[in-house]
Amino acid sequence: MHPRTKKSLIALYGSVWSHVLSEKNIHAIDPVGYIELLRLIKTSSLVITDSGGIQKEAYSCETPSVVIRRNTEWVELVNAGHTVLCFEPKDLNGCANSQFGRTIDGADALYGDGEAAHDILRILSEKLS
Repeated sequence: MHPRTKKSLIALYGSVWSHVLSEKNIHAIDPVGYIELLRLIKTSSLVITDSGGIQKEAYSCETPSVVIRRNTEWVELVNAGHTVLCFEPKDLNGCANSQFGRTIDGADALYGDGEAAHDILRILSEKLS
């Protein structure tokens, strides 16, 4: 959880903020490093975020996500159904339920097939021969 988010929750709920979240089966943790973040995303059932980077990492980890924003720079994730946008806080339950339990198949290769380095070398070799 981002420190500003935690500060807002404390302002809203006081010292029982973590209890309020746990009653909704949300477990907040302190910020983590990148490798730990990927492990958490990969082992989660659903990611809820406002981060452009995390929604893309969720796709890479084949974990469905909800983006709490009105738009995203990764519209292809929305178009493919890998994430949904949640415009209003009151809509979060519905958005989360629409994604919960979904299977994300990274085989659709939205961001390539992992062979970019080989393709670049082949093209360079052909052009420089």
